[in-house]
Formats: sequence, structure tokens, C-alpha cells
Amino acid sequence: MPHDPDATRIYFVAPRAPAAEGIVTVPVDFDHLFSLIPQVGRNATMLYVTLRALRQTAGPGSFKVEDLVWILRARPWRIVWWMHKLSKAHLLVYHLTNGYFTDVLLFQVAARPTIGREHHIPTHWFEHVLPLHSRTRFLVYLYVRSHEWGGDVATMTEARMTAELRMHTLRVRWHLWRLHNAGLVVRKRGERIVRDPAPATLIEHGEVRLRELNVLGWPMARLAAAVLLAAACLLTLYFLR
Repeated sequence: MPHDPDATRIYFVAPRAPAAEGIVTVPVDFDHLFSLIPQVGRNATMLYVTLRALRQTAGPGSFKVEDLVWILRARPWRIVWWMHKLSKAHLLVYHLTNGYFTDVLLFQVAARPTIGREHHIPTHWFEHVLPLHSRTRFLVYLYVRSHEWGGDVATMTEARMTAELRMHTLRVRWHLWRLHNAGLVVRKRGERIVRDPAPATLIEHGEVRLRELNVLGWPMARLAAAVLLAAACLLTLYFLR
């Protein structure tokens, strides 16, 4: 019996926190967040903080699993696997009602340890900024932001970043370079200046919308790969005639 992918939803069991005046934010303990990487990995850590952010604006208390597909640029089965890893680490609780992937998932985010170094992150970043970047790049941005002092200056070493983020030095430099091009982390006088994401342009709004509609993302990448493979086969047959 076929199952409609749109039927997949996440229901938050815990009550939603009251929205703050103005911009809705989510409190994030960065020390705790980045300590999760050795336990569950970077992707599951990014899923964890994204779930906490979306819970602040979850409307009636639920949203589709497919919403995470375009936000995190990940396939549904990978999201479910990361959920399982978070569950094993006692960071959330979920329930598959009938054993089908398309059935309802019930979530309850477990209580976090005592807040250490807490930052309030705007929740709209996870819907308007994260889809424009990769999961790892956004996590690097949060890492740099966690080390800011004196307003917007961040001091850190690449050795510490590679150790705490479990990334190769070249990958760290690549993501920092992309963040620099995006105007989020600017290097000046040997220090990194952290900037809040600028309001999305019309083109960026369009890209986010296309990703939400799955016009961009892994389904289209798979289609493009299939078209290129078919074109290569046709060219091969043409020259072998």
C-alpha cells in the first residue's frame, strides 16, 4: 500500500516556549552544542539545533519531515538516521507509530544540562539562511560566532577548530572562505569579524522557495546526473556508428 510522503509529520510533545517580543530566538548553549559532535557527529548536531529552533515557531506543534529535507539539504532517510543517533544520545525521544517511515513521529526534546555560554539565535536564520548554505558551513558559522567577544570580533585557532569540529584543515579554510564571500565572517587585522546575516535578496528568496519546492536540491541533482549520463550514452553511440 503506497504512503503519501506529505503525511510524514513531527509532533512536538513538549509545550512550545512563548515567543519573545520582536524576533523569535532560541537559546543555544554553544559549549554543550559543540560537545555533541564527538558523540553524534556534525550532521546530527545540526539537526538537533535546527529542531530546537523550529520548535519555537512550529505553529500548531507539528511540521512535515520534508521541511527538514530542504532546510538541511538531506534525504529523509538520513534525517531519520540522525534522529536515531540523537535518541541514542538521550537528546530527544521519538516514536514510529506503525513501523512505517511515513507514519507519525512523536518528539520530545530532552532536558538540556545547565546553561553555560548561552547565545540567543534568531530562529528565522534556520529557514532563511541555512538553506542557502551547507549544513557544515552553517555549523562553522555558529562555531565562529560562539567565540565572539567585544561585540563582533572572534578569536580562535584553526587547530582548535579542526579538533572540535572534527574537520580537516582544508575543509575548515574552504568553509571560512565561503563565509567570507557571503559577508558572514570577515577577516580584518588578523581577527575575524562576525556579521549577522543580511536580509535575503529577491534572488535568495527565490532560491529558498525553489529548494522548498524541491526544484533545487538532491532530487534535481539526481535528475541532472541522469540526463548527463543519458547524453553521454547517446554521444558514445553516435561516435560508434
